[in-house]
Amino acid sequence: MDTSSSKSKINTDAVHALIHCAGYDMDRTKIVVPYIGATPHYATTEDFSAAAFIFINKEAHKAAVVLVDGNHGATITNAADELIPFLQRQHIGRRGIRWSDVSFLYRDSYGAWDQIVLHSFDGGRYADIAFRTLGDRSMAAALRTLKEWGFALDTHAKKHITNACKAADAAVTR
Repeated sequence: MDTSSSKSKINTDAVHALIHCAGYDMDRTKIVVPYIGATPHYATTEDFSAAAFIFINKEAHKAAVVLVDGNHGATITNAADELIPFLQRQHIGRRGIRWSDVSFLYRDSYGAWDQIVLHSFDGGRYADIAFRTLGDRSMAAALRTLKEWGFALDTHAKKHITNACKAADAAVTR
């Protein structure tokens, strides 16, 4: 499907959008975790802890999540055990996808891409996680990994992720 024919729907509070793409749906949102251990909530300003891109493959019944550190509040590295249950409850689980069928990539505050590996998940409250280095830690490596997982992103999705990276980089220089 051509991205120009993709349909987007922004929810009423304008904090996330659902975009229908070829072979998957992309849910995108910005989340704030003010400090380590805090409850995540949706960002309503330009400052965010994580930009989240949730790719849902309804046919394969699996998901991939791409997180970009936003350089505001707790980092993804420090807040992953709060972010993952939040995303599972709010975006993934309600679509009937189990935590074991979700893969996670993230870009840290230094611009390096890595994988978050879930070892266990306790009903939306707790995630036992580890981190795995992703190839050369570049965005190209992240996109290759997503493709291997069955999510060949279109130009539209790549642009949203790139823009989140640019916003995060700009936040460092503010």
